[in-house]
Amino acid sequence: MSKTTSLHAALDFSLDALFEWVRQTRQVDLCSYDSDFALRQICQRLEELSLGALSDYLSFLKNDPNEVERLITRMGVGYTRFFRNALVFETLRCRILPSLLQERPLLKRDGLRLWSAGCATGEEPYSLAILILELMRCDPSLSPARIFATDIDETMLEHARRGVYSPSRLASTHLAWVERYFLAEEREFRVREEVKSLVDFSSEDLARKSTLAPAASIFGEFELILCRNILIYLKPAQQTKIIQKLSRALAPGGYLVLGRTEEIPEPVLPLLHVISPDLRIYRRT
Repeated sequence: MSKTTSLHAALDFSLDALFEWVRQTRQVDLCSYDSDFALRQICQRLEELSLGALSDYLSFLKNDPNEVERLITRMGVGYTRFFRNALVFETLRCRILPSLLQERPLLKRDGLRLWSAGCATGEEPYSLAILILELMRCDPSLSPARIFATDIDETMLEHARRGVYSPSRLASTHLAWVERYFLAEEREFRVREEVKSLVDFSSEDLARKSTLAPAASIFGEFELILCRNILIYLKPAQQTKIIQKLSRALAPGGYLVLGRTEEIPEPVLPLLHVISPDLRIYRRT
């Protein structure tokens, strides 16, 4: 066995041991992340802490509970902004949400249900809420919607619930919407309560096998699920499992939106019809 191969094997073993400890102590499964991506993130952290090996980092984790949260945050790669990828949100605003708001509530009693999976600091679900409020301003007869926003990282969820953002996070937001749906506070902007009232935030590990949908949603199906820029950091087998899970959570005729560089795994293709290959928008058959 070459030196490079044995070193890689040792790193894999140490990484597995580290992730197993996180799983047992926090019930968060990081093993689904691509090994090369995980190693890059952790090695950057080793340099920041002046640590020499993964075993040293595991010891550091065990002695500093806050470091577990930092690791989960780093693995989540949670930077986002309001209306990220404007063309996707314009398609939702002009085509998908109007038809869902008009048609779907006729088939169920509790109104439209949307899921922002991997919501990070909340910009995506709040963007959806703003689109819904805008559509309801134009047509007050439209039925309301409920947005369930989930993430694996409690620190990011706390940020999301506060709903306070720097101006850079609103760079892609129409000025009229900034004025209508945000309160200016010194150098930051706070999401108004009418936007917050549409969104429920909760912790959810998409890799967990025992759950199909956010617990806060009380089961039920979703007319729209956004899961963008998460799968690219995961192993192919885990990507397939998560897409299967999300597809099962969709109502018949419901939409799934992925990130621009993410693909539907072949085993799931029969469940979904391609609406926009460029924007990665699919519809359950």
